Amino acid sequence: RTIQARLRSRGIGVQRVLIVGAGDVGQAVLRTMVARKELGYQPVGYLDDNPARGDVSIGRIQGLGGVNRLAATIREQKVDLVVITLPWSQHDRILELVRDCYRKGAEVRVVPDVLQLNLRQVQVENLDGIPLLSVNGHVPFRGSSRLLKRTIDLALIALVSPLILIVFALTALAIRLEGPGPIFYRGRRVGENRREFDIFKFRSMIPDAEALRAQLVQEQQQDPRRPKIANDPRITRVGRFIRMTSIDELPQLWNVVLGQMSLVGPRPPTPDEVALYEPWHMQRLKILPGMTGLWQTSGRSNVPFEEMCLIDIYYIENWSLKMDVSILLRTIPYVLLGEGAY
Repeated sequence: RTIQARLRSRGIGVQRVLIVGAGDVGQAVLRTMVARKELGYQPVGYLDDNPARGDVSIGRIQGLGGVNRLAATIREQKVDLVVITLPWSQHDRILELVRDCYRKGAEVRVVPDVLQLNLRQVQVENLDGIPLLSVNGHVPFRGSSRLLKRTIDLALIALVSPLILIVFALTALAIRLEGPGPIFYRGRRVGENRREFDIFKFRSMIPDAEALRAQLVQEQQQDPRRPKIANDPRITRVGRFIRMTSIDELPQLWNVVLGQMSLVGPRPPTPDEVALYEPWHMQRLKILPGMTGLWQTSGRSNVPFEEMCLIDIYYIENWSLKMDVSILLRTIPYVLLGEGAY
C-alpha cells in the first residue's frame, strides 16, 4: 500500500476525475482529492450550470462549463470517474447523469449533500436495510483539541531544543562570516483570524531585499499571493542552503512558543498577499499558522496558490492528532531532499 500511495502521489496509476457540481459539497470533494493525492484521484475539472463557477479555474483544476457538457467532457478529458455532487432535490437529473456516464464508459459516484458531511462526522446505522445517519458535532481546534495541539507543540520544542541551539549557533556564524547585515529577518505576517504578528527567520537574502520584490514578481510573472519567487537573485549562498534545508525557518520556534504559530498549520501570508485574497481564501486564516503543513508535504513551492488554499482548508476541516504526526514525519524527507524548496 505504501508503494502504491507513493506512485499515486506522483501521478502514476491514478483515475482522471470529473466533478459535477461546484457547490459546497463539490468543493469539499475537490479539496480532498487535491490534498490526498495518495488516494489515486486526479481532478481534471468540474461542471456547473452557474457560470460564476462552471467557467472559473482553481489552480490547475479547470471549470469546463455547464452540466450539459457531461458527455463531451468525458470524451475530451478522457475521464475515468465522474463524481456527482448535485443537491438531492435534483434527483431525476442525477439519475439521468448516471445513465449518461455509463453510456460513455465512465464510472460514476454520487455524493450526498446532507449537511455537507464527511465520514468523520457521520455514523451509519442499518435499520433493516434503511440507512440511518447520526451526526457527530465535533469541531476541530476547539477546547481540548486546541489545548492538546498546543501541549504537543511545546513538548516537542523542549525535546529538540539542545540540538536546535547547536544549529542556531552554526547558522548564525555562517551568516555573519558571509557578509554584512543582520543575522535574523523579521517580517510582518497574518495569523489566526487575520491577527498580524512579526515572524522570525534566519536572513537568507541580501539587505533591503524587500525593496526589490515587486520588480521581481512582475519580471517573472509570479503570482503575488505566493510567498516565494523561483530563482530569486536576492538569495545569498548561505541563504540558498538554509532555504533548501528549511533551517531558515527554525527561529519561528519562538513564534510557536509565543502562541502566534503552531508546528503544523497553513503557512502565514504577508498583509500584502492577504490584500489580494478572494473571500474563500480567508478560510485558511481560521487557525494558527504553522511551520510546516499539509501543502508543504504535497509539493511545497511547486503547488499553485489556489491548490495550496484547497489543501489548507482540507487540513482545517479534517484535523486530527494523527494527521499532525503524519505531516511532521513526512516533512523530514522533504527537508532532507529539498523537494519543492527555493
